[in-house]
Amino acid sequence: MLLELTIDKDQWLRFKSGDIAQLQQPVPFPGTKQKIINEFRDNFKSKKLKNDWCWNYLYSDIDTKTGNGYLLLSGTQKNNSQNGTALCVRSVKPNYSFETQVTNSNKSLKGLTFYGDDKNLVILGYQNNELILKEVKDGKENIIRKMNLPTNKPYLKIKITEGCNCSFFWSKNQKDWHIINTDKNGYNQLDRWDRVARPGLIHCGESDQPAEFSYFIIQ
Repeated sequence: MLLELTIDKDQWLRFKSGDIAQLQQPVPFPGTKQKIINEFRDNFKSKKLKNDWCWNYLYSDIDTKTGNGYLLLSGTQKNNSQNGTALCVRSVKPNYSFETQVTNSNKSLKGLTFYGDDKNLVILGYQNNELILKEVKDGKENIIRKMNLPTNKPYLKIKITEGCNCSFFWSKNQKDWHIINTDKNGYNQLDRWDRVARPGLIHCGESDQPAEFSYFIIQ
């Protein structure tokens, strides 16, 4: 929330709207309206990474190459981090889905993440021709599901409701989505007050075993 502050005659800071903060505020520029961001798309055709992307720089240095419709993602972990390199986007609404296509397979785990921090995250990924869904909670790793897929370039999707409830899907054609049973009524182990989990892409492995993605969408 952003609220305009003013300094009154007795040098106290006050909200311009009064003593009580108001949830809705007018845009302080005449003739302008707030632009509502409903989705984010990156088809990786540019050779420069979009400014919307962010990462946990305290625990990893990223290495990215984009262009021709592909992103190569790898990196180096720091400060004893064990959970890969996450490239994330800030979410702007409580209900949304995000998806990608993994276009290579190697020893690295690569795919989607719902990322709280380096010790609290969920990964829906692809490794050695196998789909893996795992959680990291307070630094402890737990494999939720592991399964073989009838494709070597899977589409992956995570659906978020109420800001923290996760459902997981895979597809081989980006049309017919198959839900992944987690034996839970939704997944919501990352709802923390001190940080907001972010949707993104992740690479877990050696830098010479990068992840390759063909697109990323939040909608």
